Amino acid sequence: MTDFESACQMVHYYALRWTIERLHFTLKSGCLNVERVQIDDGAELINALALYYIVAWRVLHLTYLARTDSDEPADIVLTESEMRVLTATAEQLVDQRFERDYAAFGDSLVKYVPGLNIEESEQGCRSMPSVLELSQACFAV
Repeated sequence: MTDFESACQMVHYYALRWTIERLHFTLKSGCLNVERVQIDDGAELINALALYYIVAWRVLHLTYLARTDSDEPADIVLTESEMRVLTATAEQLVDQRFERDYAAFGDSLVKYVPGLNIEESEQGCRSMPSVLELSQACFAV
């Protein structure tokens, strides 16, 4: 570097390093898990990575927007189609978490409340006790 402007430019580039690191994190360890992609053909791999980078950039951009302008509505950066996809995905994730937590709660009830019987259906779904059944089992001890 020979002058102050060159030094400022290098500092600017270095400051961008963190954003680039976060982009690669989003690709590798974040929501995309790009390292699990199994493509043998070089051209197909380049096409897949191009798509993954676009998605990773959008995810990173939305993350930064949420941190800086969290009160802004999502539809200022997302299309109507994207909003529908995200809404459906969020509902599925909530349902999956509820089912997992519900099953864990049932396991805990059986373990810690003597005499409580939670039947399991053929599909593996638990029949949870009513509040009355739960209180009777708790106070029967």
